[in-house]
Amino acid sequence: MRITADHLLSALEPLPFPARLSLTARTAHGLAGSEQLAPLLADLDARGPYERRLAALAAFAAQDAGFLAARLADPDPVVAGYALRAARVLPVPDEAVEAAYDDAPAALRHRLARLLASGGRTALAERLVVRRRAEWGDAEAARLLPACSTPFVAEHLPALAHAVGGWTKLARRHPGPVLDHAEASLAERTRGKQREEWWRLHAATVAVLAPLRPERVLTLLERYGPHGLPPVLNGGLGPLATTDAERVVRWITSPDRREQRYEPMPRPGVLRRLVRGEPASLPALGRHWLHRDDHFAALLKAMAPAGGRRSSTR
Repeated sequence: MRITADHLLSALEPLPFPARLSLTARTAHGLAGSEQLAPLLADLDARGPYERRLAALAAFAAQDAGFLAARLADPDPVVAGYALRAARVLPVPDEAVEAAYDDAPAALRHRLARLLASGGRTALAERLVVRRRAEWGDAEAARLLPACSTPFVAEHLPALAHAVGGWTKLARRHPGPVLDHAEASLAERTRGKQREEWWRLHAATVAVLAPLRPERVLTLLERYGPHGLPPVLNGGLGPLATTDAERVVRWITSPDRREQRYEPMPRPGVLRRLVRGEPASLPALGRHWLHRDDHFAALLKAMAPAGGRRSSTR
């Protein structure tokens, strides 16, 4: 029996909404590859918003990449959402994504940028960075940097850094270029207040970089570190302590730092990593924290032998 849009809509009418979606998906999946699918999608798509959303769901269930590729910039966010999901898992061509980017409003361009950042379309992202910078400005181009290759980011980040709005995402994808930029930025800030302001703004990014490039983050702290430990960076000390406990202790106890009155105490796991690393300067850390009862007590606790609690025997 030939399944038309009217047949499908009649079958859906008495069902609750979740069941309607399920039946639509099952029906479309059964029609995948048949001559009935295209007319069904076209008929539904020519009707109202409800039917158009059903058409998008049906196309996704039937893996009709062509139908959805033409709707990446659809003004209906649900229809566009199905198209974006399809672009992640189906062979939607780069040309369709690029055309959608040209036509999309700002909110949808953000979603398309996330699509590109999900991977697999590096060449397209780089082409769009160049085009979008010329047409729409630096902020639009910078949004696409996470989707680009590391060499491309290294080349273009210096010019676009001022427009980057999401440093942590960029740091996760391209830690090397982001660290290069951080080092250059801090080197330019020769005054203490300027560096402290940089750390206030970017400590979260450095915390993301710590497990990815611990040696370089240690060098950044040693050369240009803040006077006090930013709370958000407190959790990033763990990978640094595992990599080189001695350097971490030397940085904490450095006379060049002006430890803040309420500087957070490293987490117990960090202290245990420092102790396990057996740094030669560990006694210096104890002396450094003698005036901080809570810090000193936590260090002593971390130094206690594993399973050091006495168990009573009867």
